[in-house]
Amino acid sequence: MSVDTDTQLVESFVKEVGVTYTILLDPSHRVASDYAIWALPSTYIVDEKGMIVGAR
Repeated sequence: MSVDTDTQLVESFVKEVGVTYTILLDPSHRVASDYAIWALPSTYIVDEKGMIVGAR
């Protein structure tokens, strides 16, 4: 997930480093707020119901 407001910058980075997984764009910080994400980078495992099942 990226909370950057410049989505073109994120897209360029993804192409540059060859990221092959989906990057959630959250420039409004809505998802970050919903999951109480206050520090980046952070790692969360979210199940199919949207529940956090692991965090680091």
